[in-house]
Amino acid sequence: MNSVSSKRGGAPRRPNAVLYALAVFFCGLYMRLVYRLRLDRSGIKGLRGPVIVLGNHASNLDFITMACALYPLRLNFMVTTYFFRHFLLGRLLRFMGCIPKRQFVPDTGSVRACLAAAKQGQNIGIFPEGQVTYTGATGRIEPSIGKLVKKLGITVVICKVHGNHLSCPKWARGKTFRGVMQASASVLYTPQQLSSLTAQEIFEGLREALDYNEYEWQRKEKVHFRPRRTADGLQSILYRCPACGADPAMQPDGEKLVCEHCGYAVALDEYGLLRPVSGGRLYYDNPVSWFCWEYAEARKEAEAGAFPYSRPCRLYKTVDGRFGYTLCGSGVMTADWRGLHFEGEKEGEPFAFSALIEHQSNLTHNMGIGGIDILVGENSNYALAPQDLRSMMKFISFYLIAQDHSEGQAPGRPQR
Repeated sequence: MNSVSSKRGGAPRRPNAVLYALAVFFCGLYMRLVYRLRLDRSGIKGLRGPVIVLGNHASNLDFITMACALYPLRLNFMVTTYFFRHFLLGRLLRFMGCIPKRQFVPDTGSVRACLAAAKQGQNIGIFPEGQVTYTGATGRIEPSIGKLVKKLGITVVICKVHGNHLSCPKWARGKTFRGVMQASASVLYTPQQLSSLTAQEIFEGLREALDYNEYEWQRKEKVHFRPRRTADGLQSILYRCPACGADPAMQPDGEKLVCEHCGYAVALDEYGLLRPVSGGRLYYDNPVSWFCWEYAEARKEAEAGAFPYSRPCRLYKTVDGRFGYTLCGSGVMTADWRGLHFEGEKEGEPFAFSALIEHQSNLTHNMGIGGIDILVGENSNYALAPQDLRSMMKFISFYLIAQDHSEGQAPGRPQR
């Protein structure tokens, strides 16, 4: 039986008190010494469970930060099913009471698990964006989180962290930097307040409370991060040149990002901000603003007839018992108004599948393989990696643009 699909929907076990306390102590010590983590828990003095804690998600360290901020409350974290596939890690996650969630698709099992946990007085930890931010600003949050919170009817806590993206940017391929992290926890809604609000009102309040931009915080704090960062990996996010408009264009060169067409260049400084090179013009001083411009340009292309948009790619798959992806084929990936499609070969045989916008609300950027994670069927995870890394975010942007178009919505917030 697939280890991910079995025994889902019941109440998760309570995290082991001794192991949880040890993990919080040693991980918290590590965070304070290495990343200079500072906690502000003044907003949750005397807090008792059950609670649901919602946090912004800007690094893979956010689970540790949230656990430290809410201790001595022990949290049942919601975690993507991808991490349960590894034999040992999956067992550890279950032992610590984590709740598996199929990423960006409806999952009644995870909802039932949350409801059962709350009924038993347990505490739940969720990152509503569903993935680590690419650029350092809040990504899309699905309205369904408002419905879940309404159903739970328990105290809602917001855990907000700054400095986490600049310490561990997703695009940096695992490199980390030392500066400062600041985390705060505060009550947003009591059960009494929830009872008088609609699910939509709750969602809007959550979205506002979780709104986050690392670079707005950095302009105020001016925290130095060391060592000096290189731009390798940043071209996966900032692929289009703002000077000449070429796409794809930007390539890393040490701490610089350089257009291979016109030579326009910017460099990363000690604050993680962008600065002009050799006195040139600075169009954007941070990845958030640059990517928002790219997203707007992608929308113009789509509306002008860019679909279908196709690029050669590699195909990867997950294997139960192992962590990560295994190369299994190649072919062509295509974006259109229906979603994202693959056609090619898998292990020497013809193979094709689609991620349709009506079934999957978002796509995941995987810097480990330079690809896009896609859930096919109940439990099959594949990833498509375009041969040119700089095409990855354009495919994700096209997918979200098509989704907004199908729902008849005004241009939505870019996935950031």
